[in-house]
Amino acid sequence: MANKSAVTIDTRTAETLLKEIETIKKSLEVLKKKIIKLLPARYGSDAWWEKAELEADEDIKKGRIAKLSSIQDLDKPIKELFP
Repeated sequence: MANKSAVTIDTRTAETLLKEIETIKKSLEVLKKKIIKLLPARYGSDAWWEKAELEADEDIKKGRIAKLSSIQDLDKPIKELFP
């Protein structure tokens, strides 16, 4: 027969634990992103997509994007890439 026991904690302790869990969760996300950037990923794999999304987010954050107002505007960046 299994020994069943219960633990009771007060609200303040529960809230403190939840804050700690959120802090750990955020730290793990940062670590995960760093690892994803370092590891090679097979084209089309889930890891590749995650890595591509992280790189796209960085490009957007650093302003390395082109804003196009119409399909005709697409010509200019392509011509700049392939003169």
